[in-house]
Amino acid sequence: MPQQRIKQKHWEQIQSLTVELVIHLRVPVKDTDVLHYLISKSLTEITIEELTNQFLIKKSLTNNKTELD
Repeated sequence: MPQQRIKQKHWEQIQSLTVELVIHLRVPVKDTDVLHYLISKSLTEITIEELTNQFLIKKSLTNNKTELD
């Protein structure tokens, strides 16, 4: 099951999007199909610069926390 590897809050967002889509389309849609689309879209939209910045921020926060402890 995907939710075993995805944070609960993210999985809930995916489920919510799936429900909205089903209501809008009036046809069944699998939540995993929504997840796969979101991943594909993200891979084409997010730049290496965005990823670099994100992970530098995380690394900085982690380092600061360790220094504060």
